[in-house]
Amino acid sequence: MEISLNLILCSVPLVLALFIFIFKSSKSSDDSKNLPPGSMGWPIVGETIEFLFGKPEIFVFKRMNKYSPHIFKTN
Repeated sequence: MEISLNLILCSVPLVLALFIFIFKSSKSSDDSKNLPPGSMGWPIVGETIEFLFGKPEIFVFKRMNKYSPHIFKTN
């Protein structure tokens, strides 16, 4: 039991590092040329926390002013 717990605890940082590496390496400059301006935020969570716990109107208006009033990307 103790060995499997240690194995799990040791593998979590490795899996996290692998996930971060894959996420960073999957972004290429060619892909961003076909997308509207904006930020996708953190992986999985995106910008959901700021949207839900802030005021949605302020969230949208800040991005409209920063990127474009017509279209922008978010996650």
